[in-house]
Formats: sequence, C-alpha cells, structure tokens
Amino acid sequence: MKKMVDDNLVKIGIALVSFALGALLTRCTMTKKERLDINAKKQETSNQLETEVISTYNKYIEVLAKFDGSIQVTIDDFIKIESAGSAYFQSLNSLSNSILSNNTEKNSIKNSHFQKVEGGYLKSIPQHYQTLQNIAKKCDIPYKGKFDANNYQSMAKVLEKYA
Repeated sequence: MKKMVDDNLVKIGIALVSFALGALLTRCTMTKKERLDINAKKQETSNQLETEVISTYNKYIEVLAKFDGSIQVTIDDFIKIESAGSAYFQSLNSLSNSILSNNTEKNSIKNSHFQKVEGGYLKSIPQHYQTLQNIAKKCDIPYKGKFDANNYQSMAKVLEKYA
C-alpha cells in the first residue's frame, strides 16, 4: 500500500514538474512574431489610454476656463468642475494601473505617460480640491473634500517606480 502511494506521489510530482518546465520553456521561446504581436498590443493600449487622458484633460481645462471667466460662482460650476476632474483623474488612474500591470509600451511610459501621471498627481489633483473648496465657500456649500493620497495609490506607485 505504501509503495502504491509513493508511486502516485512520484507520478504527480513528474506531472507538476513537466507542466512548470513546459510553461517556462514556452515563455522563454516565444517566436519573433509573438513578441512583436505583444509589443503591438502594448503600443495600442498605450495609444488608447493616452488619447483618453488627453481628451479628459482638455474637457477639464475647458470647464476650468469657463469657471475662471465667470463673475458669479454657482453650484453648477462646482458640479461641472468636480465631474470633469473626476473623469480626468480616473483616466490617469487607468493609465497608472495599466503601467503597473505591464500592459503599456515601455518607451511610451518614459516619453509621455510618466509626465502625465506626475503632473496630475503632484499638481492638478491638489489644485482641484483647493478649487472645489473655494467654490464651496463662495456658494455656502458644506464641502470637506481634500487631497487624499490613498485614493491615488496607483499614480503614486508609478511615480515611485519610474522616477
């Protein structure tokens, strides 16, 4: 009985080792076409995320410009700025998550993505909360929002990793 259990353990061990080695060898022996396909997919992802960040940033700036030119501040200004900012910061967060999961092209990270994440995290987000607090004060809205780094951990990790 003991010999039969030992034989089964050996068979299971061989199967597991074979599986692990097969997976490792397949990973290490990708064809040039497979590597190019993976890089092309990463570049496509980079381009899509970059386009989204630029689009949401432009909408955010547009809303801020309208607010900056207005004489009287309204609750509507507050809502528009908060919404546009949330969309912009979510697109930066999506970009950061993609970078951290290694789904974006490396040169795009260095040449473009990092700067966008850095600008958003260090400048735009803190100023966003200050702007909302100023509008809330002028409109007599009880607003306690403030920059909380815990809400933007992916961005912070990108800055830490690629600084």
